[in-house]
Amino acid sequence: MIGIEGLAAIGKTTLAVHLGHTMTPNFPDGRLFLDMSASADPLSELLRGIGVKDLPPSPSERASLWRTRTTGRRLLVVLDNARPSDDISALLPGTDGPALMITARQRLYDVVHAHWTKLGGLSLADSVALLSRLLGPERVSHQPAEARELAFRTAGLPQVLQAIGARMAARPAWTMAEALRRVGRPAPGSPATPRSARR
Repeated sequence: MIGIEGLAAIGKTTLAVHLGHTMTPNFPDGRLFLDMSASADPLSELLRGIGVKDLPPSPSERASLWRTRTTGRRLLVVLDNARPSDDISALLPGTDGPALMITARQRLYDVVHAHWTKLGGLSLADSVALLSRLLGPERVSHQPAEARELAFRTAGLPQVLQAIGARMAARPAWTMAEALRRVGRPAPGSPATPRSARR
C-alpha cells in the first residue's frame, strides 16, 4: 500500500497515474482509478468497476463483497484526493487483495499499513527548465531574471507552471514580464525557493 501526500497542484495525481501505467504488466486483472473528492459512494463505484451490477443494500455487505470479489485478483486501485475526513476503511483490501495507491494533501494516519512519500515543489532550476521545455529555450533565455522570478512565484508547482506555460505558448507576444504581472505571490507555507536562491 502506497501513499503520496503533498500540496494541491504538486503532481500527486500525475505521479500516481504514471506509476499505474508503468506497472500495468503487474496487474493483468485491471486498474481502477477513483477520485474521492468527486465520489458520493466510493465503494459502490469500485464494485461497479469490477463488474458487480446488483449491489447489496447495506454498507457492511458491500464492503464484504468488495473484499471477497477482489481477493486473489491482481488489481491496482488508486484512491485519488483522499481526505482525513474520508472513511476509507471499507475500501482497504483484505489479505491477498488488490494493491492500493492513495493520494492526499495530508497523510492519512489511520491507514496504518501505507508507506507514505511526500512530494515537494520543483527546484528553481527544474522550474526554469520546465518553462524552457514548454516555451522554447530562446524565449526563456531572452529574459532570464524574469523567468527565474516566474518560477519562484509558482512555488515549483508543476501543474501551475504547465498552466502558465500553456497560456504563454498560446500567446507568442506575451513576455515573461507580462506573465509576471498576471501571477501573484506564492501562498504562505508553499514550497517556494528562498529569495536568496533566485540570484
